[in-house]
Parts: sequence; structure tokens; C-alpha cells
Amino acid sequence: FAQGSYADAAKVAASAPK
Repeated sequence: FAQGSYADAAKVAASAPK
């Protein structure tokens, strides 16, 4: 998979409340 996409997804996940 693309590292860029992984990093972006992780950033979004961290930003989103859970």
C-alpha cells in the first residue's frame, strides 16, 4: 500500500473523535 495514504489515514483517524 502507499505510505502516504497510510499516514494520511492515520492523521484523519487521530483527528476524528472516537
